[in-house]
Amino acid sequence: MALCGALSAQGQKRVSRPRLQQPNGLSVVAQYDVQRGLPDSLSPAPEVAKPYTLMASGESMAFAPTPDEGKPFAVSGPMAVYIDKREKLSAAPLLMEYVLVRDAVSPIRWTIIGERKIVNGHPCQKATAGDTVAWFCEAIPLPAGPLGCYGLPGLIMELSTPRLRCIATSVQQSRLPVPVARPRSFPVYSREQYARMLKEGGKLRLKNPRPADVMPQHH
Repeated sequence: MALCGALSAQGQKRVSRPRLQQPNGLSVVAQYDVQRGLPDSLSPAPEVAKPYTLMASGESMAFAPTPDEGKPFAVSGPMAVYIDKREKLSAAPLLMEYVLVRDAVSPIRWTIIGERKIVNGHPCQKATAGDTVAWFCEAIPLPAGPLGCYGLPGLIMELSTPRLRCIATSVQQSRLPVPVARPRSFPVYSREQYARMLKEGGKLRLKNPRPADVMPQHH
């Protein structure tokens, strides 16, 4: 898919992809360390980094806490997210558990900068989108990344926001499909429904997701 954007007078390049699409059947499973509470003059010391897993294949990707040995990968828990060509599902707390909140998939408007560095042995280039900074590797030509970020011409190896930092610790590439199915085990709500339930203290929560909320994997 062609990238939208052109070089600016300062040698920067603006890009965005209208949807997630893996080129040439490439799939990836990557491990990340995710750290909250980046230190600055006003914030406390950062918490210990926690392991997360990114799975991307076809037109789907999922990012969630790495499960304990013997347990299945699930899009649940803090910062978990699933994206395909139709929708974005983000894990969100409700009472004592997590539910999934649906949003439309919108392209991220990245600005690629000439600055480069090595991340875990991979040559990377810098890109920004607002106050988010990404370092992506063109040698892994897959437009995926942690925290639901995508759309760059390479896997995002490092990502920083004002409160979070994600760094890839290992990457496995394959020409075979990776099972990235739409989550089936958790209720799915619109952003408006979720806001209303928070306001009502969770009283409006449905016991089970509607049948329309359970769809097969998209490719």
